[in-house]
Amino acid sequence: MIALKPHARWLPYWGMLALRLLWRIVKIVLSLVVGIAVVGVIWLLVLKTTNPKPVDSAGWELGLAMPEPRGESASALVDGQLIVIGGLRGTLGSVSADVSVLDLESGSWKSGQGLQRGVHHAAAAAVDKDVYLSGGARSTTNWEPVDDVLRLRPGKGWDFVATMPEGRQGHAMVSIGDKLYIVGGVGTTDDTLIYDISDRLWTRGAPLPGDRNHLRAIVRNGHVWALGGRSGKPTGRVDVYYPEDDEWKEGLPLPEPMSAMAVGVIDDDVHVVGSEDPSFLGGGVSSSHYVFRAKGSRWKQLAREPLGVHGAAYGVWDEALVVAGGAARNGALSVISWTDATQLFTEDDAALPNEPADDPPPEDGGSELPGE
Repeated sequence: MIALKPHARWLPYWGMLALRLLWRIVKIVLSLVVGIAVVGVIWLLVLKTTNPKPVDSAGWELGLAMPEPRGESASALVDGQLIVIGGLRGTLGSVSADVSVLDLESGSWKSGQGLQRGVHHAAAAAVDKDVYLSGGARSTTNWEPVDDVLRLRPGKGWDFVATMPEGRQGHAMVSIGDKLYIVGGVGTTDDTLIYDISDRLWTRGAPLPGDRNHLRAIVRNGHVWALGGRSGKPTGRVDVYYPEDDEWKEGLPLPEPMSAMAVGVIDDDVHVVGSEDPSFLGGGVSSSHYVFRAKGSRWKQLAREPLGVHGAAYGVWDEALVVAGGAARNGALSVISWTDATQLFTEDDAALPNEPADDPPPEDGGSELPGE
């Protein structure tokens, strides 16, 4: 018979004691995790049930709700129809391939020709009666920018048009004549990407100053305005691109840092509405509304939109700015606050009472470039 050494007899005891201690630690950690998860779910439910609601605002009215709440969609306006393409929806932020169409004459929504694959943070622009869609990202776990350009023709489905020189997401796109201008966004460079539809040819233009995404762009008098955006924190920067010179010039900044806005041009007046600061601390969603008059020299504040949103679809029709969908909360909380609200602005009686009257027209008839 082999005799055990004295210390060997104690090994089973100390082993069991260590296992019991480890199990107690595991149970405490599991309890903490479950408790935090329960508190988190309750917190999210409270936030979701207390999401901001539209309020009355001069010059604004609510239209028929979208078929479903979603945001970060691309949009374009063709023949009195707002085309809303893709985006994010649901509390898990699933990527949509749906296309919804708002007939602004009747005020009714209908389903359009959907995409083969969902996309979010893409950009769209209309050329004649065709809608072009560029870039974006395919999922919420992989934000790799897409480099496809697709086209939707009346009565037909989507077809592939071209491959961009580089992928972009969170960018802006506008059209002048038969050319598409892709501005800003997340990509390899800050170059302005220009696609000649007739010649099927890409060229690179001057880089956009101030690296930024979630910006917006409009066209006024043949020039491209790049408005706001962010690279981390939002910016109020405005730059104007002169295609004939391939040159960007800095304009008059927005009154506040803004990103993921809705924008539009009504009678050469540039409107900028809503904004997001995605920061967890100190961030939020703004309902601010500013206008730069055709013959003005500064940004003026107008009545706020009824529901402050970011990442909405937008367009201008019959001197009205249309804002559809988006999210009413910022950052990661966007997924619990997608809205189906359709908001329409016309300028009648919309100036705030404490706003000074419009600036008198400059002697030269007004400057194309803010700040010149």
